[in-house]
Amino acid sequence: LIVTGVQTCALPIFEWTEQSANGTPMRKTINSFNGASLRTSEHILYYADGSVQSKQKHDMEQKRSETVTYKPDGSVATRSVRANEEIAQYDEDGSLQKTTKVSSDGRLLDEVILNKDGRSKRESQVPDQIDDHGNWIKQTKWLTDSNGTRPLQVTYRQLTYYEK
Repeated sequence: LIVTGVQTCALPIFEWTEQSANGTPMRKTINSFNGASLRTSEHILYYADGSVQSKQKHDMEQKRSETVTYKPDGSVATRSVRANEEIAQYDEDGSLQKTTKVSSDGRLLDEVILNKDGRSKRESQVPDQIDDHGNWIKQTKWLTDSNGTRPLQVTYRQLTYYEK
């Protein structure tokens, strides 16, 4: 395992590469900064033969990230793009597979899955009951498809709060 890093002072960029003992790249990270703040980050993973397995790019200022996974032959397998709380996932031919909306704390709010035949189904989670501290204690996951809308799962949780 060989780890190398490059940091340039003229340009606020930090790059490091992890390689196998024979010099084949395993992973690479490239970060750019705006002053002391991280501006962009790119992570690249490689197959054992050195070809690219996946790339993740994050733009902190734009609140946007993109992940592309590749097949061993170099063609695109999947692609996902996240902008704020919305995620779009695409398959190898570039067609939209799924859209997802999450809350700022990462909870699934809404998910639409698109089938190749044109049909779609929607799943959403709604907090039905909130306690005095603002946390959900009952949440229903709903499914909407050609058969209508129906509850898919109901989750209850009990939280215990302790005073300091």
